[in-house]
Amino acid sequence: MNKSISKRQSNTIIFAAIIFIVLTLLVVIHSKTFQTIDDQIQSCLRLPMSPKLTHVLLTITNLMGVSDSMIISIILVLLLAVTKHFNSAAFLMVNGLLLSYPINVGIKFLVNRPRPSLPHLAVVNSSSFPSGHSMVSIMVGGSLIFVLNKIISHQTTKFIVDCLICGFILLIGYSRIYLGVHYPSDVLAGFCLGLLIINITNVFFKRWNLL
Repeated sequence: MNKSISKRQSNTIIFAAIIFIVLTLLVVIHSKTFQTIDDQIQSCLRLPMSPKLTHVLLTITNLMGVSDSMIISIILVLLLAVTKHFNSAAFLMVNGLLLSYPINVGIKFLVNRPRPSLPHLAVVNSSSFPSGHSMVSIMVGGSLIFVLNKIISHQTTKFIVDCLICGFILLIGYSRIYLGVHYPSDVLAGFCLGLLIINITNVFFKRWNLL
């Protein structure tokens, strides 16, 4: 097994880290230009609004809330373990359960960005940056892509599964902006941080011959 990090994965780690750091700095220094751009993008992404769309997005976004996402992660870990994919189960457990929540809560506490002043269409109880739902969705979904790409041999099936998971992740991010509880930069930062972490853990799992 090749234990060395691939160029593609290395570039992904660097790219995600740079974007996350830049976004964090812009939020911390309270850049007015950055905030204006954030507000404008959010306004565009929230149109059009409708009661039916709001209901659908509330249902979807709740899947990556703390309780529901933990239940989903535990079920996926158990399914992998039952099918004797123990290393894959451990990889998903580390990312989806052990790392995602503590890291997100810690950064939220340090940055302490206020939520958007728009009416919130979902219940929120913490600060805004980075989006926890976005971060958890990419850490759970991204981990699932890593492990399923090793389990599934049929290329077409693999492609369809990857597209469905990626679509779900993007929909979670969009739902947070639409519901008025996150700025677009919160969502992007959550995606980048989650992507950074799962690629780093993937590197270590491969070096330890666990994936």
